[in-house]
Amino acid sequence: MGVEEKLKGLELVYYDDLTGIFNKRFFNNLKNFLSGKILFTIFDIDNFKNINDTHGHLTGDYILKKVSTTLVDLITKGDFPIRYGGDEFILISSLKTKDDFLKFLEIFKERIEKSPIIFNNTMIKITLSFGVSEGDVENIEVIFENADNALYSSKEKGKNCITVFEKGRVEDIKIPFKCEREIKKCLSEGKNVIVKGGFRAGKTFLKNILEKQYPDFSFIDYKQSLESIPEKNVCFFYNPIFVEKDKNLVKILNNLKRGEYREFVIENLHLDEISRSFEIFLKEKSIFLLNFLFDITTGNRFLLSKFLKEKKELFEIDILEYLNDDFDLEDDVESNIKSILKFGLLIDFKKIKSKEELKILDILSNRMVLKNIKGFYRYLYPPLYFYLTNKYRIERKYPETIKTFEDFKFRLLKKDDKNLLKISEKLYYYGDNLLSKKMIKKINGEDERKLIIMSKIYIAEGNLNGAEICCQKIKKEAKRNDIKFLLDLLKGKKINWKLCITDNQKLLYLSFLYNHLELKKFENFSNKIDYKGLDNRQKMTYDFLMGNYETLVENYKKALFHLERCKRNCEKNNFIGDLGKVYMSLGILYDDMENYELSLDNYNKALEIFKYSNMENALQSLYLNLAVLYSKIGDFSTSLDLFSSLLAGEVVKNNLNFKRNILNNLSHLYFNIYDFNKSRYYRKELYKTFAKNERIPDHIKLHSVKLDIIEGFIPNRKLDYFNKKDIINKLEILVINFIINNKKEVKKEIFENFLNKLLNISPGKNILVKSELLIFLLIFYKDKEEIVEILKEKIFENLSYLKLNARINYLFKFLE
Repeated sequence: MGVEEKLKGLELVYYDDLTGIFNKRFFNNLKNFLSGKILFTIFDIDNFKNINDTHGHLTGDYILKKVSTTLVDLITKGDFPIRYGGDEFILISSLKTKDDFLKFLEIFKERIEKSPIIFNNTMIKITLSFGVSEGDVENIEVIFENADNALYSSKEKGKNCITVFEKGRVEDIKIPFKCEREIKKCLSEGKNVIVKGGFRAGKTFLKNILEKQYPDFSFIDYKQSLESIPEKNVCFFYNPIFVEKDKNLVKILNNLKRGEYREFVIENLHLDEISRSFEIFLKEKSIFLLNFLFDITTGNRFLLSKFLKEKKELFEIDILEYLNDDFDLEDDVESNIKSILKFGLLIDFKKIKSKEELKILDILSNRMVLKNIKGFYRYLYPPLYFYLTNKYRIERKYPETIKTFEDFKFRLLKKDDKNLLKISEKLYYYGDNLLSKKMIKKINGEDERKLIIMSKIYIAEGNLNGAEICCQKIKKEAKRNDIKFLLDLLKGKKINWKLCITDNQKLLYLSFLYNHLELKKFENFSNKIDYKGLDNRQKMTYDFLMGNYETLVENYKKALFHLERCKRNCEKNNFIGDLGKVYMSLGILYDDMENYELSLDNYNKALEIFKYSNMENALQSLYLNLAVLYSKIGDFSTSLDLFSSLLAGEVVKNNLNFKRNILNNLSHLYFNIYDFNKSRYYRKELYKTFAKNERIPDHIKLHSVKLDIIEGFIPNRKLDYFNKKDIINKLEILVINFIINNKKEVKKEIFENFLNKLLNISPGKNILVKSELLIFLLIFYKDKEEIVEILKEKIFENLSYLKLNARINYLFKFLE
């Protein structure tokens, strides 16, 4: 039975193009396919780089296929072979016992070893090294890391062997280093390694890990008394803060760099890594506490481990006491930092006017004291700021999250319902529904404000029954009616605008009109709302709706005005969840304006909020928008990664339109990378989602016609029966009708006239859509040299204007 037969059943995006087994996308979405206990191995081909260098990449590819085929021949039900990347493979077994799994790996290893590869009349003997671990799929990151450590032990033992990970003394908190895997790879290959990191970045901790696994290497921490080091088998650690003045350090680094070496930087943890540690060790998911931890630690693993080891609620810890530390700083370093202490723990560089101070920020960034993250220069080890403000008696300036944290802590100590309500209300508006709910559960009884907040939290969670029960208990008629009005809208009930009495109800009705695309009524009703009379949250809602409406009607200047005003309001009042939605709307606006750089920037800002909050529906919509945007800008790999995650998620199971959107975009993506077979596959999968008598939208039919034309099937008659009100439909129909009329035989003059007509429809707009249609024409007329040259020039001009260099490169590779 072939690879395809044994492993078939999932979407094409989860299979490796070269080997036919599962790919890294499948592994990244493993929790959606498997649950419970698993046995896990990661293995690679020994000395594969040398094989590639000696015999060429075609031989390398043949070996990868051979290893995959041998593995698939041996696997049984419950086994999942994955090509992780390069020559690294993973095998997961959900049904075998540990003894059977190890026997299986031994058989597989021996079969590879005893079956030399013959390619191009050359015989190549290959061997494999394995690392094995086990655990629950929920902890796949830990399982992977353990197996990876075992794999490097196999390399140290001389390769061609299997090592099972054994638990030794495990620290309470272990947060892996991002560069750890690459460093081990270099050490296994006998290369010198240089590791740089700032204060308490984790150099000593990493050094201790590596020393146990690589006893033949010298692991050296730089000290000024150090005179010389060995030339080979060296792993050298230093703090870049000392480089500029220390000639001895510079000399040692220069000597090391004469041979084969790799240099690594120990970086602080990103929000993703902090979030994961937070959930594993504190069993919490809170966007407020996550942002607070990031602001107070800048992701420094030493500080983060300190907090997590407490295993208490963060509100019980004296955080500021944890930030005390002593330093032995050089005079020039200390004076540089002293001159910028007045700007606070987070330094807003927009407020810095002095060239000298900007220069200092640059110097301290190069020395890994500061780093520009999320719009602020931050101390990579914040205790530096606390130490020097204390030493020079400079007033400390904290970011809002720290001030709010201290306020919450103070209120919690009072242990009364009034203060708990205040905290839960603030957290709800912040966008942290989970922590808000946790706080509100501490309140006894059924206080009116408690019921209102709980109703809103239930609505945000999609629990309309819970919201309705709370709503019925609210005694104040005006407050109860506001919640009831919102529930009626969410249930799709028809609302009479004359019943809108309060400002909240008017805004909810405006939202209803926008969601149902009753744009004329929306425009008229928006004039009935007095903006000046609204409170901050109501102003935020009004601007958000108006910004989205103006985007929809392509009045981009007004859209930008409303959304930017809405953004400032959210930032000022700490409406973080809503700020994420504003960033997403700005992303859509800039996408429509074909400013893809700003679109991506705003989508990523939204992602930083949605990813860590309990806003699953908003997150999935954002991922879809990002997947489409990455496809537009030519980052097809990232786009496919996102689409594959979406296909494996829960939303597609319950939302048919969402699934159709993904399948339609996948078909378009493969069309744009000229893989027409896969484009057809996803078109067929899309058509399967429609019932026999269900109407298929015109844009899907038009894409099908383009695929048919590529295949050589040209329609007999013009497509005048399609809806031409949509501008993209109109452009596609124009191009397809031109092909129907002219077929392959077209004169240069006629084609140039048609091209002018096409490009002059809505000039300056839909440039990418027009470019993609020109590429479609180029493929159709690929044998007409004159036409191809005209099209190439125009496509290059358009894509260059949009700064889509990746798309240009992809096209030219295809043409070659």
